[in-house]
Amino acid sequence: MTAPSTSPRVTVVVAAYRVGEGIRPTLDSVLAQTMDDLELLVIDDGSPDQPVPDDLPDDPRLIVDRRPVNGGYAAVTNHAIARARGEWVVFVDADDLIEPDYLAVMLEAGERFGADAVLAPILCVRDGHEIGTQLWNPPPGSVSDEKEAMRRLLHNDIAGSQHVLLRRPTVTSPEELVYSDWVFLLRHLATSTLVAYVERPLYRYTIHAESIAGGLHESVWTLAEVPGFVTPMIREVFDPTEAARLDTTMRRLTVSHMLNKAARESRPSELRTEVTSWCRARMSWKDVLTLARDGHRKDAASWTLALLSPALHRRAYQFRDRRKG
Repeated sequence: MTAPSTSPRVTVVVAAYRVGEGIRPTLDSVLAQTMDDLELLVIDDGSPDQPVPDDLPDDPRLIVDRRPVNGGYAAVTNHAIARARGEWVVFVDADDLIEPDYLAVMLEAGERFGADAVLAPILCVRDGHEIGTQLWNPPPGSVSDEKEAMRRLLHNDIAGSQHVLLRRPTVTSPEELVYSDWVFLLRHLATSTLVAYVERPLYRYTIHAESIAGGLHESVWTLAEVPGFVTPMIREVFDPTEAARLDTTMRRLTVSHMLNKAARESRPSELRTEVTSWCRARMSWKDVLTLARDGHRKDAASWTLALLSPALHRRAYQFRDRRKG
């Protein structure tokens, strides 16, 4: 094996909290990459139990950083950015997998176009079953400017997360926000010039019921705080007219996100009722027409059902969700 260079081409960051032995397949998938000029930075975020194991593979590319106190995903992100030595950085969750040529394909696209970020579809896996990719409708061609990339994320044409390849990220992640990854990605894109796109789903994202993405938790309320972080970026990057449209769209789609999280919860609960009521208070039939006109037909249909009957909306959402599995 080629020894890692002083400054590796890419740093792969794996944030870990109470993962124990479950992290091994993830690390194996990184260390088995077809290109080996990388460092694998594993950050145990203050796990009180089930920490990252001590007996990991004896590989000079593997670095374990054990933080004494749990700080959350955004804090780990900021710590990793400060410590990463690679020209490129990518974040892989501690229970996810990447295909053997993930880094090779993503790096080739980034370097060929001189891009500052490389995005690709993410394959979702639940209970061992592939349930399809996250939202993926990139612009035509293999590259775009940063504005078009941001438009796609703000219109929910592309699902935003930190599971993308970033060239020398210098922005910070908001540590007070649970759903920080979308904001972090938008911040990076706002400082970028070119964004490249890879069409193959090379990242396998695991969804658990107990995870932030998989179930309804009190943290859902922090989704309502996301627009406060994103609106200033929109106003800085786009002209006033487009910024106003994008901001309105982003706020409507945030409501949709919260509404669907509540609908995914099959058990009656006070939280489900409160979130559903909060969303319905911010919905109107005029908004439904606007969503449909702007091409967000699924959201328009979802709002229609929720305004008519939250129970009907919930049953329809859960039926569609079960069909994915």
